[in-house]
Amino acid sequence: VMTDLRSFSRAIPTLFSDPWALVEVWRHDFSHVDTGLLEPDSTRVRNITGFSVWGNPQGLQVWFEWVEVKPRVVALRNPMGIKVNARFTSADGGAAPAEMVPVFLATFVHHLKW
Repeated sequence: VMTDLRSFSRAIPTLFSDPWALVEVWRHDFSHVDTGLLEPDSTRVRNITGFSVWGNPQGLQVWFEWVEVKPRVVALRNPMGIKVNARFTSADGGAAPAEMVPVFLATFVHHLKW
């Protein structure tokens, strides 16, 4: 099981023609893989920070960092820093629009049952 997508090698081609339909499919297909704490950076953040990994049976995984903003309340630490081992492609086989992928990933993470 891959638990750290900060450096991953295998990108799975994923059709990105209808990202909002993909959010619906993924949110029912993905399950929690791992959660852990990150090393504290005492110079910047006093809140607890960590990471979570979610995956599906086909091997896709999404990795993101979170921060506890108050006891038992967490938020994405960096919505633009969500990692995924998917290579998003358009219907014609080209790359998916780069500006849509972070929006899609943040929306997907929002729909997870953390």
